[in-house]
Amino acid sequence: MLKRLWDYIRRDNEKVRDFFFKNQSASLKRRKKIIMLSLFGLGNAAIITLYQTGIIKKLPDLPLKSFDSPKLTSSVKAFEFGMPDAPGASLLYSLIMVLATYGGERRIKRIFLFDQLLLGATVVNAAMAAQYFYNMLAKQKKLCVYCIAVTLTNFSLLPYSWKEFKLGR
Repeated sequence: MLKRLWDYIRRDNEKVRDFFFKNQSASLKRRKKIIMLSLFGLGNAAIITLYQTGIIKKLPDLPLKSFDSPKLTSSVKAFEFGMPDAPGASLLYSLIMVLATYGGERRIKRIFLFDQLLLGATVVNAAMAAQYFYNMLAKQKKLCVYCIAVTLTNFSLLPYSWKEFKLGR
């Protein structure tokens, strides 16, 4: 297994580069969508990180009574893992982008494990978003524009990572 992984790392990286610049496969189109959605999620997480760490004092929000993004993003629930949740989300979005780009595609010997890990990361991301969304509606009884955006983003990633897992070409 280690030898196979080492051989994979030492592969012909020109083929990987060409995959991104010269290829028009369905796999590449799915991965580009995964990358764009992850970048949107990463930007959203960056704004919340600035607020959760005190770098900015006011979090922009929608001027509607049902919205209270600062309250939700500074709640105990948002710090339940011993740190603000937004930097962890940033890490997960970055991991998803790494997994979506690493190794090209299966016909140039991309290891199937990366497609499995990609699907797993997007499922974890969606499950976390669903749990936070439920907490927002059922317990906090306020809405957070950033949390809604994250939930939509995370669930939008699922069909692309599922197809990549199933087809990969």
